[in-house]
Amino acid sequence: MQYPWLSANVLARSAVRTSTDDGKVSEQKGIGAGLTRRTSKSAATKRIAKKAHPARETEASPKEFDSLIGYRLRRAYNVQVQRFASVGRVFNIRPVQFAILKLAYHNPQLNQTEISKALHKKRENIVTLLDDLEGRGLVARVQDPKDKRFRVLHLTPAGKRLTEKMLDRHARLTRNLEAAFGARRLDRFSELLDAFCNLDPEPDLD
Repeated sequence: MQYPWLSANVLARSAVRTSTDDGKVSEQKGIGAGLTRRTSKSAATKRIAKKAHPARETEASPKEFDSLIGYRLRRAYNVQVQRFASVGRVFNIRPVQFAILKLAYHNPQLNQTEISKALHKKRENIVTLLDDLEGRGLVARVQDPKDKRFRVLHLTPAGKRLTEKMLDRHARLTRNLEAAFGARRLDRFSELLDAFCNLDPEPDLD
């Protein structure tokens, strides 16, 4: 193999002298000799580094985060999002959209302000979500006959059919959770979540 980027002098300097089995000295010329020596040196360096820094046998223990409630809540939230996907993925509906559809299904003629309060969302965010649902033909906003300053939300026939299908799948998801927790533990879990949500978001720690 030719190495046109190397000069003849460089190739000549890469020659090494080695001993054969009969004690004679032979000369090995060319770039291969230099590469052999460098490879051997590199392998030796790696062996030394491996002894100095052995592979870790254990990973960080989750117990280090036992006292971090926020860490556990975040993990629980991520699990719930993944579980809800078994309900919403089929219909291309996100959790907050399902909450709006379910709210409108059980509470006809709610206005946007009432929906935002019920879901603890900013009104402008609710408007964006309703725009999307309305664009898909699932909801309609009409003027409130009791107060013309507001518009109230209605499910369209298509929205009602989709919501009923999602409610059925969500009921199955809830039964799956009950099977894992037990009804009593699940009720207690819900009570604790409600109590946590009612905590002061800005406690005085001084």
